[in-house]
Amino acid sequence: MGTKEYVINRVVVCVSTIFIIILLNFVLFRVMPADPVDILLNPDVGPTGAGSALLRMEEREEMIKKFGLDKPLWTQFVIYLGDVFKGNFGESFSSYRKVTSMISERAVNTIVLMLSANILAILTAIGLGVMAAWKRGTKTDLTSLISALLFTSMPMFWVGGIIMLVFSVRLDWFPLFGTTTLGLEHPNMFAYLSDYLHHLFLPMITLALVSFGGLFLIMRSALLDIFSEDYILTARAIEKKIAP
Repeated sequence: MGTKEYVINRVVVCVSTIFIIILLNFVLFRVMPADPVDILLNPDVGPTGAGSALLRMEEREEMIKKFGLDKPLWTQFVIYLGDVFKGNFGESFSSYRKVTSMISERAVNTIVLMLSANILAILTAIGLGVMAAWKRGTKTDLTSLISALLFTSMPMFWVGGIIMLVFSVRLDWFPLFGTTTLGLEHPNMFAYLSDYLHHLFLPMITLALVSFGGLFLIMRSALLDIFSEDYILTARAIEKKIAP
């Protein structure tokens, strides 16, 4: 599989996965036994009696109309898709905060983690891919190929769990959670960055290990195609001929 085919395949897979997640998220709250409207109204709090029950029914009807739950399902799904693409994810049922604000609080750490892991995976894949293709059929090539296939086939949560068990639980070299040490006051920016990178290291390594396999296979395959070109074969033949 070439680079173009791989990119197209990944785009199709990503778009399909996002659509399925959106669809499941929409359907999930329609099939759950608990009614989200009743959760928002919280019937366990407040006065009881016939008057309060009637008031609660009126509030419930207003809530249903507010969220468009009285419309057909396909209309609700279209509205839901529009809100998703506009970035309107509503409010959290547990904290009553805007979901977008909760996401934005964690966006910076997520971007830093993904960028650092991808850069590490790309650099590792390029280095090992060049080495494996240049030494095709050797132990170096075989070891790199087996490692790439092994890490690609492993679930990310399993790799992360094993890494945490070894380096955090057994050896106690890295923390288990957080972005910085709780309660620790950093005297300067260097101390803060050092603590931040210390917490970032294991998640970054986990993502890089799982991601580099596919990139390595692409790099190795592309270089093997190049190394089989006529001008490369001619250059190698000339090199062997003039070598002392």
